[in-house]
Amino acid sequence: MPLSTEGTSTTPILTDNATEIIPKLEALQIANPLEISTLEASRTILEPSSHPPILALPPEILSEIFIHFLPPYPDSPPFIGRYSPTCLILVCREWYSVAITTPALWRAMQIGFPFHLLPSHEGGPALARLWLDRSGCLPLSIHASDMHVYNVFDFFQDVCRHCHRWEHLTMGISESDHLLEIAGLTMPLLRTLDITVDIEDVLYGPMIVHDAPLLRSVVLSDGEGRNVELPWSQLTSLQLECLIGDCMSILQETPNLVSCTLRLIAPWTTEEPAHDPYTDISLLHLETLVFKTEFSFVDIQFFRCLITPALLCLEIPEGFLRSSDSDCVTLLEAFMAKSRCMLSELRVTNSKSTEGTYRAAFPDIHSIIVSAR
Repeated sequence: MPLSTEGTSTTPILTDNATEIIPKLEALQIANPLEISTLEASRTILEPSSHPPILALPPEILSEIFIHFLPPYPDSPPFIGRYSPTCLILVCREWYSVAITTPALWRAMQIGFPFHLLPSHEGGPALARLWLDRSGCLPLSIHASDMHVYNVFDFFQDVCRHCHRWEHLTMGISESDHLLEIAGLTMPLLRTLDITVDIEDVLYGPMIVHDAPLLRSVVLSDGEGRNVELPWSQLTSLQLECLIGDCMSILQETPNLVSCTLRLIAPWTTEEPAHDPYTDISLLHLETLVFKTEFSFVDIQFFRCLITPALLCLEIPEGFLRSSDSDCVTLLEAFMAKSRCMLSELRVTNSKSTEGTYRAAFPDIHSIIVSAR
């Protein structure tokens, strides 16, 4: 909640003692310096004040309190409203001065806010540009997932001018021009990238991100794996929604993954990009692997080709473990034997089997959860 001075007394509790302390201090001609210092401190505390105690805090302390009022970075607060840093500047002149000179209050923003709901004198894009200015030179967290809903293309160009400060970027892209804006940008501080592409033109060119040396975490939605070129080899975390063929091609280029979530949107078909489904894919550092799919059956060869010796946690639909020549338990045993991994957690979703079936087969796995969903 916003900080408030409502109901705060401005009269110190020990004011009555001031009649004894203050005359003694003023009458003191020669005394021990330590005694004078003690009496001066007492005078400061005991004399009545016309200001609330919180206004006596040093600006740097007040600034730190303001920062803790916001969601933890890189989460972004709303542009306006009760939980926006803009409410802090409305309390008093002192708070206004501290807030606008605290760059950390303005470094995370949601560009997709419905700007048309703002009062005309504020203007959404103008307000957002003001946030960029107030954020100084700090790294930025930009959340623009609603750009396909609200027409903020002009402001998007302003955001791109600050690409050298992007640290966390979430974007919903509906125009191929937006891809052109991103292509070729230098993003030396970028660590996480979350992209959802909603473009009807299937012929649009790829989104290319090469100059992002700190990029480690990527989320790609809506099956855009084949239209994105990233420095895959440096990633440690990947959430990917795409065709199985595209997924396999990308995984071949991500040897350093530690965490991976794959949402497969179609089974293997001859229309997908050419890729040998029997080529092994080694992910030697992978510790967490999650499969999600809306299909009840997926070509088992995709699962069989993975080699994950460091794997600790596996979540997989039972459809991945179905085969005409083997049962689910046998296929999972073969996968673990090939990878030589020691699972500590197994989640089997969309299952027709019981939890007891898997517990009996894998007594060394500490946590086993089997669900029908």
